[in-house]
Amino acid sequence: MTTISEVVSQADAATRLATAELLDELSLGIGFCAPDEQLLAEVDSEMRRRVDGYEPRRVIWTKGCMTFMRPSLLELDVSLPEGLPAFERAFDEVWNTPVSRLIEATGHLPGIDVSDAIERLNAGNWAHVDEISRFDRLLGVECRAVAELAANVTHARVRRHVVRQLITSGIPEIVAESPDERVEKAAIVAWLVEALQTDEGRRRLPALYTHAALHAQIRWMRNQRLRDNDLPDHHQVAQAIAHCDALLVDRATRNTLRAAQIRLDQLYGVSVLVTPVELSGYLTAIASDN
Repeated sequence: MTTISEVVSQADAATRLATAELLDELSLGIGFCAPDEQLLAEVDSEMRRRVDGYEPRRVIWTKGCMTFMRPSLLELDVSLPEGLPAFERAFDEVWNTPVSRLIEATGHLPGIDVSDAIERLNAGNWAHVDEISRFDRLLGVECRAVAELAANVTHARVRRHVVRQLITSGIPEIVAESPDERVEKAAIVAWLVEALQTDEGRRRLPALYTHAALHAQIRWMRNQRLRDNDLPDHHQVAQAIAHCDALLVDRATRNTLRAAQIRLDQLYGVSVLVTPVELSGYLTAIASDN
């Protein structure tokens, strides 16, 4: 879920537009790329660093309207040359559109109902609560889960190239030459799980690791249940935590981020704020330093 998705879910037209205008003023319409794009950028960057010896520049910032309208833009047919001008016009129009104008034109869109998914996750966590005895094992399970997600969304041609190149890192050649997609994905998963065992790897794969660590921490606190807004909040925290100096979150999310087992605030060197007073103090300190 993007920030704009949350804004359009506000039912009141006046506050919805006011929020959008504030976004234009404070962010100049800039936001993160889509979560799946950022995840792929992380995996691709770390993969190239390990395999080819260089780390490409990660492009995670874009216009917020571009992220929100991305599904519609991807539906445009650019397979033929004559389709390209229409795509370019649509791209330019979205790129130059202020958030407030997009919100005003879009109107109210009900948010995605994640209550059923939350209930399934909470029920699954509770069903296995007696099996949880060590946090490191629990974290390992969650790291494997996010690694499997990353392997599933990695493009097949990219995945195949990676596996072949990783022969030099110890993956048997028979695996690299296998045409079996399941074997390729298993190799990617093993590589990512290994990378997520160290602080260096966790800093290089922040969105992946943050998702794993947050879910592991909530499962570790046996009396804590996921709330309906936790999933979109966790998505946004995972996107932002390694690329921002400060995060403004609710108190429950801050407590999770600062939990002794994970200390994500320390790992990524980010200030985690909750109240308007804390935010005001943080901004005042920045202003005085300048």
